[in-house]
Amino acid sequence: MNLKLIKKTKVKKLICTTISILTIGALSPFIYPNTTSYALTTESISLNNYKLSEFQNTFFDLIEFMDKNISVDKLRSKIKNLPLVKTEELDFNNIVDIYEKNNEQIKVYYNKLNKQKSYYAQNIEYKINIKNPRINSITLSNLNISCNKPTVSLEIATEYINDLDKISKILKLDQSNGNAYKIYINLLKAIESKDNFTINDLVKFNSGFKKLENPYDNDRSTFEIKVNDYESITVVFNKDKKINNIYLSDKKNIKTVHDIITTKTKDAKDIGWDIQKHYKQEYNLTYGKTGHIINTYSENLKDMKKLFINFLNEYK
Repeated sequence: MNLKLIKKTKVKKLICTTISILTIGALSPFIYPNTTSYALTTESISLNNYKLSEFQNTFFDLIEFMDKNISVDKLRSKIKNLPLVKTEELDFNNIVDIYEKNNEQIKVYYNKLNKQKSYYAQNIEYKINIKNPRINSITLSNLNISCNKPTVSLEIATEYINDLDKISKILKLDQSNGNAYKIYINLLKAIESKDNFTINDLVKFNSGFKKLENPYDNDRSTFEIKVNDYESITVVFNKDKKINNIYLSDKKNIKTVHDIITTKTKDAKDIGWDIQKHYKQEYNLTYGKTGHIINTYSENLKDMKKLFINFLNEYK
């Protein structure tokens, strides 16, 4: 399994660590295939002068309330007004409470710390479906509380380059990551224009892409261009010499590499697991179709609330 993707799975709720590009291709069994997939009713909501819903207010309240010593009972008492649909056991150390109503969902992940008998809160995830066929999923989640800061990420998935561009501009990613972003968008357009975009095509597109050597992975070829000291673009080809994934990464202001944009292609495949199924479950992206996930984060909850509302107000 591609370790670059582990932080994109439910396991991201349990770790806060650097994941290196060079680990692509290593195997890991720590995926929960039985976790509830993104399946909410698509119900129209008003985007004009948008105000936070009860679910959204609850999410942000819980982020401020959480720390590593909050028990299941204590946290559940804070959200007793929301409808608890079910509790799933992920493994012998991890469970998740799932709250749903109409087009909104909150998942609260609990873990037994240091093999204790009681479960303690680890992470929270919020999802919403808006009535827009060009948006596949919208997710708010907190990074692991062991990171010591209430950092919140916003992930938005779409299958259209034009919408990727529009969303990125709303989130101002085109400004904060200007040159890297331009290269990424132009690369996506170049790939879309050809039936089979090869390694030679990549090097012709930009000779700055260099192959990363990984003696532990003979099934993939990974190329990277370092746009500056902080930003890089990575392209991974699978054993069939077709593009698997593309990443725009940024390590400014944080200790770990942060993927601002991730693209999984229609040809994406991996050894030992179904990568297309993963993206379908996690981001509602169509099986066998190219899709993109835009990710931004903030350590300021007020800023993230404003960013989230701005997106819902502006994306029409």
